Amino acid sequence: MHIWFSAEVEQGCQSSLKATEAHVEVELRNEMASGKLAAIDLEVCYIPIVMGVDFVDLYPARSSYSKTDNRVYHSPHLNCDLFRRGTREERERAYLNGLLLAKPWLEKAGLTDAQLDEFEVKVKRLFVENLL
Repeated sequence: MHIWFSAEVEQGCQSSLKATEAHVEVELRNEMASGKLAAIDLEVCYIPIVMGVDFVDLYPARSSYSKTDNRVYHSPHLNCDLFRRGTREERERAYLNGLLLAKPWLEKAGLTDAQLDEFEVKVKRLFVENLL
């Protein structure tokens, strides 16, 4: 499983989101490239949306699985205020929780229960490792 990251983010949250991404993305890529997940030929495109309430309608949360490209596109809304005023730990938890919301789409992509469980365990392990 390969994972790549982008974001739709309002300017006031950009620096805190970039700091969060920098802290967890390398570890997420390493986690997804090991164990049962390493053998999965699937690309996961994680594109969280961090926008204030005025922009929610313009940037709706959306996720899908493209069978043609064998890609999961996952764009959940993350709490913009958390990225404005929250602690590093709160932002990282929100970022990782947003990724966990991709599980139904990973299932549509054909991941088994064991693979879905491993995905969840690996992401939750980062909660513990990054938040200590």
